[in-house]
Amino acid sequence: MAAAAEGPPNAGAQPAKQDPAVETAEEAKEPAEADINELCKDMFSKMATYLTGELTATSEDYKLLENMNKLTSLKYLEMKDIAINISRNLKDLNQKCKYTKYGRGITNGALVWEMKHLKSQKVHIPLGAEGKKTH
Repeated sequence: MAAAAEGPPNAGAQPAKQDPAVETAEEAKEPAEADINELCKDMFSKMATYLTGELTATSEDYKLLENMNKLTSLKYLEMKDIAINISRNLKDLNQKCKYTKYGRGITNGALVWEMKHLKSQKVHIPLGAEGKKTH
């Protein structure tokens, strides 16, 4: 009964030390009005600079892609023209080979002209011992 009269057991003891992991609340103080305005201006200025840089880089990337697409398109057109010329020349050569092979109207003078014409196109034709085309 004597213990009940004294009060709670820790009432007379000193306050316990605070745990370092527990934070204590402090009164939040607002910065002065001028500081807030200055900080906002600074933040918006830096954000504008950042966004301008991002948009400029993206724009330059798209311009580079556009130029690469134009160059690729031109190269493909060039390759198409080369393929058409090769196809036309192959058809001509096949036709000439048929005439030569079957002896349709090819005279010695015509054969010489054919060979000069093919040489001007830089087509190599191997010749046999008699000066005729070999197969």
